[in-house]
Amino acid sequence: MEHFSFSSLKSHSSERPCSFSAVTFENSKRYYTGEGTLLDAGQSPHLDVTMVLEVPYPMGKVSSRSRYVYRRGWDHIRDNKENIITLWYIKRGGMTLSQMGNTCEMKAGDFAFTRSNSPMRYENIPCNYEPAEWMFIMFPLEVIHRYFPHGAPICTGINISNERKAAMPMLISMLCEVAESLNREVTDSLIDALLKEAALLTDQQGAQVGRRQSIGEKRIEDINSYISLHLSNPELSLSMVAQGCKISPRYLCHLLKEHNTTFSQLLWTGRLNEAKKWLVRLDKRHYGINEIAYMTGYKSVAHFSRMFREKFGRSPREFRRQEASAEALTGVAEQEDRKGVAVA
Repeated sequence: MEHFSFSSLKSHSSERPCSFSAVTFENSKRYYTGEGTLLDAGQSPHLDVTMVLEVPYPMGKVSSRSRYVYRRGWDHIRDNKENIITLWYIKRGGMTLSQMGNTCEMKAGDFAFTRSNSPMRYENIPCNYEPAEWMFIMFPLEVIHRYFPHGAPICTGINISNERKAAMPMLISMLCEVAESLNREVTDSLIDALLKEAALLTDQQGAQVGRRQSIGEKRIEDINSYISLHLSNPELSLSMVAQGCKISPRYLCHLLKEHNTTFSQLLWTGRLNEAKKWLVRLDKRHYGINEIAYMTGYKSVAHFSRMFREKFGRSPREFRRQEASAEALTGVAEQEDRKGVAVA
């Protein structure tokens, strides 16, 4: 069992995140690398990672009381070209997962797949005052194809139905918590049962596997992914994205023109949509308007407010206040409905 913890990290300022490169374990090259950031770290950041097993498949569990963002970009993929599929399971809290042009919000009891050879980003969502917890198992592509002949659905949150609540959580918990104490035959049997269960739930919920993409579509997806991963960088430019995607700036412009958009439209729309989500998310309510502006790549709050009003017809402050009021009214209505049912 390999273990590391970032609970002893100290941030220089409560408003600045603690950043680090993901640990690469010396005993295996199958763990893929990326960059992690502890947000809201303050004086007591907390991230605890335990790698339970390396053979037959790397697996582990993560616990974090701090908000944590992990990014894997093309620079990491070029240096570490493993082609593996990771199964993620949320035990407590939640996670926002982005890859291949998709974004899914996962809650406790959901699972999803990601692939290592495409840029990805995930951010954990803490559960009140308890640490968020999630587990993961990394599989070679050929193993996944035995259970998902047409490919596993990537970045699609799949909920475990009530009638099957016990099976998958039990299987993945056994694997990610005590697998090193099991013999290989038992571990293989648990893996087989887990992937069969995952395939069955995926089929029941009709999760779709995307069709084969053209080269142009793949490039557009790469561009979108790169921009999404680097939205917070105020210096992000067309030439930086082109370099990150290993294409020329001229070809990038040509691709965007074919899809009836421009780099500026893609960048600023992405930033505005991200800011809109952050303004109403419960775990980001403590951020001020100016902080959200800077976190989504704006250099000035005035510029952010002006663009937000032009797109959504309201200032960021008005939008947040109105959305919070609507949520409160919905909560009151739901409580009254429950009381009415109880009285009836």
